[in-house]
Amino acid sequence: MLRAALIAGVAGLALAPAAAGGSFHTGAGISGRLPDGWRVVQRRFTPCIDPREVLAVASFRVGSRPVLPRDGAFLVLEETDSDVSRFDARPARFRLVGKPTGMECCVPLRAPGWFMQFRSARRGFYVYAFLGSDAAPRTRSELTGVLDSLRIGAFPRPHWRRSLAVGQPAGGLLVNGVLFPAFGERFFTWDPLLHRSPDRAWRRWGTDRLVRTVLGVINGFSRDHWIRVGVGDLSRRNGGPFGPKHLSHQNGLDADLYYPRRDRLERPPDRPGQIDRRLSQDLVNRLVRAGAVKIFVGPNTGLTGPAGIVQQLAGHDNHVHVRFGRRDTGILVGRSSQGREIRAFERGNPLAPRRVLVFGCIHGTECAALAVTRHLLELEPADVDLWIVPNLNPDGYAAGVRVNARGVDLNRNFALGWRRIGRRGDPEYPGPRPFSEPETLIAKRLIGDLRPNVTIWYHQPLTMVRAWGKSIPAARRFAQRVGLPFRALPWLAGTAPNWQNHKFLGSSFVVELPSGPLRPAAVARYAAATVRSAQ
Repeated sequence: MLRAALIAGVAGLALAPAAAGGSFHTGAGISGRLPDGWRVVQRRFTPCIDPREVLAVASFRVGSRPVLPRDGAFLVLEETDSDVSRFDARPARFRLVGKPTGMECCVPLRAPGWFMQFRSARRGFYVYAFLGSDAAPRTRSELTGVLDSLRIGAFPRPHWRRSLAVGQPAGGLLVNGVLFPAFGERFFTWDPLLHRSPDRAWRRWGTDRLVRTVLGVINGFSRDHWIRVGVGDLSRRNGGPFGPKHLSHQNGLDADLYYPRRDRLERPPDRPGQIDRRLSQDLVNRLVRAGAVKIFVGPNTGLTGPAGIVQQLAGHDNHVHVRFGRRDTGILVGRSSQGREIRAFERGNPLAPRRVLVFGCIHGTECAALAVTRHLLELEPADVDLWIVPNLNPDGYAAGVRVNARGVDLNRNFALGWRRIGRRGDPEYPGPRPFSEPETLIAKRLIGDLRPNVTIWYHQPLTMVRAWGKSIPAARRFAQRVGLPFRALPWLAGTAPNWQNHKFLGSSFVVELPSGPLRPAAVARYAAATVRSAQ
């Protein structure tokens, strides 16, 4: 079953008038030309769970219960994020050859047609093309002409640079802003004045932290709920007064996100009754967890949150207005046994196809990699989504001991192979049961949420990179880059990489640094290898 990554439903296509023919483009990065009299169909046809139309065009007017006429032609283009390695590359010219077959999973479109699949711009597509039995030769050539005219562009990505928010949201400026993309696999943008998608570029500028955080929230939300999130206005390129509809949005710290609709149309809700309150509340909750300092929701939405952060405000019944602070304090992912904060930081590109997760310290006496994580926080790699947890054991680090505040070796407290040995306070005491410690539960939840391609656990002082099983290739490449010896060693009972490599895809391995602090050149070398480990 294919999962279409982009929705272009009843108003989800940003198009020229459908009946006019000529050129068209969609908010999904697809463009082409239509013959005179053809139209882009702006509605959803398939009742299936997964497929969603990216583009649908027809030579005839389509009603609410479409019947494909014998003299007409119809085309549906769907995108999938499943494995496309078996797909053919996009042909130089399309043909409708062979015997047509009935369209799978697409009642009421029961008419036989042709199926094709191809890759373009590193994306995979399925095509269903219908040609009526009485269609004229001109209609056939027009249908293949539409196929041949398709141009499929890659998803736009932000150009990252360090930004500065000046002044206040209601009276400020933006320096070195980052342009929020017009559309993506998991989101679309909407212009609230022109009532169309995408939102104009001059309305989509924010600080690097705002853009990165909003994209991160959207990615997780869309992945879990299989819908794209609508994004409205951010700030102007250089900040300053925005004009109609906004009193704030002046210094790159504000963004509008539209509540998901119950009918899943890609447009703002027209009234509170159209809002999917369950999903909208989850979106608000995720913004809170991401560190928002203010979230304004409509008084008729029924949405709630922490007092002082989530507030009701008139004029917000179709969108949530979120504001983030100036300084990136990371995401609070939990607290240690003694209540110390444990934070995760995201760097790089949230839209990158590869994700790396780094834990700088899990044993309180093996924390030289804190220097590496500080260096990573200064980087902005373009082709990797980098997540950094500087210290998973702040209590042990503060006390100068290997174990956590409850005397548990956190790297023996994971589920796979866990076994009871020793007693509380022993260097390798695994705890009373697997995941008995708040710190390991934090790691468990974070890994489950992120599903990283590569996870690196920094330790000391054995001066080597160690791995076992499927993580060996990635670990061996890392060792070569940093100049450490590599050892293929079976995992010990209850260790984090052992559990992670068995439960998830991706590679998880250990880097054992030498004893003592790292020199600046070594810090830079380890940081560079960490970023490159996604390759």
